[in-house]
Amino acid sequence: MQGAVITLTKIPALNGIRALAVLLVFLSHAGLGGLLPGGFGVTVFFFLSGYLITTLLRTEYKKNRRISIRFFFIRRFLRLSPPLFSTLFIVYLLTYFSILPGGISINGALAQFLYFTNYYSIFFSGMGDIPIGTGVLWSLAVEEHFYILYPVLAVLVLKKTSWKQFGVLLVCIAFAVFLWRVILVLEYTVDDVRTYYATDTRIDSILYGCLLAIFYNPLKSAGNSRRLSRENFGFFVLSLMILASTFLYRNPGFRETFRYSIQGLALMPLFYLAISKHKNFMFSWLNNGVIEQIGIYSYSIYLIHYVVLKHSLSYSGLGAYSVIPVVTSFVLCIAYAIFIDTFIDRPMLKVRKRYRA
Repeated sequence: MQGAVITLTKIPALNGIRALAVLLVFLSHAGLGGLLPGGFGVTVFFFLSGYLITTLLRTEYKKNRRISIRFFFIRRFLRLSPPLFSTLFIVYLLTYFSILPGGISINGALAQFLYFTNYYSIFFSGMGDIPIGTGVLWSLAVEEHFYILYPVLAVLVLKKTSWKQFGVLLVCIAFAVFLWRVILVLEYTVDDVRTYYATDTRIDSILYGCLLAIFYNPLKSAGNSRRLSRENFGFFVLSLMILASTFLYRNPGFRETFRYSIQGLALMPLFYLAISKHKNFMFSWLNNGVIEQIGIYSYSIYLIHYVVLKHSLSYSGLGAYSVIPVVTSFVLCIAYAIFIDTFIDRPMLKVRKRYRA
């Protein structure tokens, strides 16, 4: 990454992309799933995680010629677990006292607190209830499994080889995950829950972000130019067209095999342009103050949004497409995110700084 312009505290456009992703998920769960691809919002989160983590690890490796796995695990735990555990504690407590409807169980609680929600939902959901609205936490399990495996793999591989060769290995793994999806769908005819939730069939969405950070990191040219060349614009339009095709083509076999791979590839030029050309008018709005703030709050919003939506829409009696409960739900989610940011995220940030590479 020689010559890269890197600001570890803030990468241009990333918070704006987070905001778009969480809004997609929120509005889809609010009743617009037939119009807006909420699942794609999760895919964007996956891609972003892979890109960000790899960029940070490459920066650490360039500075220290090593990666501290211990510090990495501590930072990830302090970033992700306190908001998650706090949210689960509140939701389980309210459900236990019947303030929120639904059931709870020891098995379900252990699965969620131990980042096993995805496989629990696939294979063990009959063994106990989880609070209504917390099923979306399956995606956190996928990301946590990635965080456990990825830095260890990087350290082992980089002892013997380079980042570019490590990237080639990740290409092979991503292709193997794609083939595994094809086998499961075409040979074993598994349902879409299996391929949509499982780490072994979704982790390639994270790996595509890793590959962008390794082979063509946009931070190398971020801020150099506001101008979007014809070639840049062509890639932008082509990527949008490819993404649109994955939404419009509804064949179940395609959606559970090729869709995630095609979307991962199409996101590469979009992320590259959004970051490297973040001052261009087509992408500068991603750095708008309000959009950025929603992006900062996106994790907390994601944690609580479906719980709030489920109960707001249920209690209102106005239906999934009513504006009033949806707007009320979003306001409540923002208020909750402010609470988490003030009393959990900011204090944890001070602690995390002690474990920076």
